[in-house]
Amino acid sequence: MEPRLSHQTLIQTVLFLSEDNVRRGLGGPFAALVVKDGVIIGQGCNRVTGKHDPTAHAEMEAIRAACHRLGSHQLDGCVIYSSCEPCPMCLGAIYWARPDKLFYLNRQTDAA
Repeated sequence: MEPRLSHQTLIQTVLFLSEDNVRRGLGGPFAALVVKDGVIIGQGCNRVTGKHDPTAHAEMEAIRAACHRLGSHQLDGCVIYSSCEPCPMCLGAIYWARPDKLFYLNRQTDAA
């Protein structure tokens, strides 16, 4: 059984992933986690330029990974942590996936 992570640890993790994504030159400073019962079940970083895919935002990547792991298109009982306020596309996907909560750490104006 995987250890349950605290809210603070999850915040630090998503911040580390977003900064590491930039350091490694893989994309913008965006990362997201999907967490269920304190365990990360999906994570993603911005891969738009690397994948040549305008939908490869951090939230979309994390949602895809979590849904695949759960074998479901819904994220009941899950929490999403994002390094930034979701764009309209990601927000739409979040609504469709129906997680219990969303925490984001920066506003879109901060990212700009």
